[in-house]
Amino acid sequence: MKVKQAMTLVLVLAVLAGATALVLRLKQPPPPAEGLLGRPLLADLSWQDVAAVTIRGPEGTVGLAEQDGRWVVLERGGYPADFSRIAALVKDLRDASIGRVFEPDQESLGRLGLKDPDDAIAPAAEAATLLVLMDEQGEKLAEITLGMNNPSDREPASGSGRYVRLSRKSTVYRVDKSLAFSGAPADWLDKRLLQIRSVDIGEIVCRGVEDGRVRYRLKRSEPGVSFTLEGPKADLSGSPEKIRRLGDAVSSLQMLDLEGAPGSEGAEVYGVSFPVRIEYRLFNGMVYRIDAGAACRGEKGCPLQVSVTLEDPDGSESGEAESGSEAGPPEDPPPEDPSTRAASEAARLEGRVFFVPEWQYAGFAMEVGDLLEEQDEKAASGPR
Repeated sequence: MKVKQAMTLVLVLAVLAGATALVLRLKQPPPPAEGLLGRPLLADLSWQDVAAVTIRGPEGTVGLAEQDGRWVVLERGGYPADFSRIAALVKDLRDASIGRVFEPDQESLGRLGLKDPDDAIAPAAEAATLLVLMDEQGEKLAEITLGMNNPSDREPASGSGRYVRLSRKSTVYRVDKSLAFSGAPADWLDKRLLQIRSVDIGEIVCRGVEDGRVRYRLKRSEPGVSFTLEGPKADLSGSPEKIRRLGDAVSSLQMLDLEGAPGSEGAEVYGVSFPVRIEYRLFNGMVYRIDAGAACRGEKGCPLQVSVTLEDPDGSESGEAESGSEAGPPEDPPPEDPSTRAASEAARLEGRVFFVPEWQYAGFAMEVGDLLEEQDEKAASGPR
């Protein structure tokens, strides 16, 4: 009886020891899968298949989609997106290589900022950024949970490498790319608001919106010559530097963000007052009308509205070149049709309120005194 009891006890102890060893082994991070290290995280991802991107992070949520052959920001009324940033996003995901693989516990997920963003009880500092790529049919191509760069920090850093999960599965990967993607819609906009060459501008007119009174007029007969100051205070000396800055103000105008969408009445909806209008009339007949907001809004920027029309250029004739006239080299591309350009610009710009940096806003002269030499500013500050 004692022998049988001893044998039973030995068997029980053996089973318990085996179970304990198994539990301890399961709790330890498993060794990396053979051949997985150094391989691409998303080896099968193809840029041609990606038609939409959604990013949900601490900065907000942004949807990017390809529509009519161009990428747009859905949260900004379908305004054009910065294609280079989207292409870089897909390239970084495709090039990211695996450097480490392990199975985390809940404490590790929180420390790495990899908890499910839908987890209502997870602290904000522990929640991940969720990135989803979809095809034209709305099917998911990839779903990536992005955690921290450095687990000692509580914010994603911009250095090399990041902890990620795929399809919300438990396995954590450390990859060699930063994969720092913002969920703020403004960060994905094409910030190039206007790109008008100053040499193409034939006339600049500033007037009050309510009374239509001309505050100043700058005009020239052909590209390359200097502007002539006309209208009120035309007898005073215009500053060549200030006039040049006014012409250059629309050559590389950048925006910070925008509000509104095509068809909306931005000035009425958002309570913005636009007392001054500056018209840039181009030699090809296009007219850009910039309505400047009365006040800036701190870090948000200074509001502008822009409209575009096509008018017959003064003193020019339209039509085909006369027969026998000398044609340009065959490799030179034909100039863009102004009517096509004007329609495209109007669709992009009108009905929106754009916010530009204050230093660029300052380049727009609101009164004739803003264009004069310093010794003439006092004379121009009298009754207008």
